[in-house]
Amino acid sequence: MATQTHPPTETATAPEVQRSGILVRVVLAFGLIAVLSALVGVVLSGASYEPAPGGLPDAGPVVGWLLPVVGALTFAAAMATVGWLLLAGFLDPTAGKTTGAGTSNMVFTGLDGTTNRIDGTLDASGNRTAVTLDGA
Repeated sequence: MATQTHPPTETATAPEVQRSGILVRVVLAFGLIAVLSALVGVVLSGASYEPAPGGLPDAGPVVGWLLPVVGALTFAAAMATVGWLLLAGFLDPTAGKTTGAGTSNMVFTGLDGTTNRIDGTLDASGNRTAVTLDGA
């Protein structure tokens, strides 16, 4: 007896790789903008390196110049963390009702209760054989 398998109607590998590459470029661009903005702010404000007064240890000019850069990157990382947490908490595509868990057909229904957001067909081992996504 032959088993018929249907190819996925929409694969998640190629678009995710493309989106991932774009995301990396955007994050690196914003990181570069943050670093350059911090350095421009240091130069324009006159906050250049000044040696510590006598008797106090001096961290050196590298620390004095890079401290604002590290502060900007820390702030950007904090904003990204909060943004991604909010994204995961409120824009979850699997929010709603899940049916068919543990069977060969798992369906995630949207919050309206009628729209199938994710419809996945699984084989006996639990591997996806077909996935249909509704991004509406």
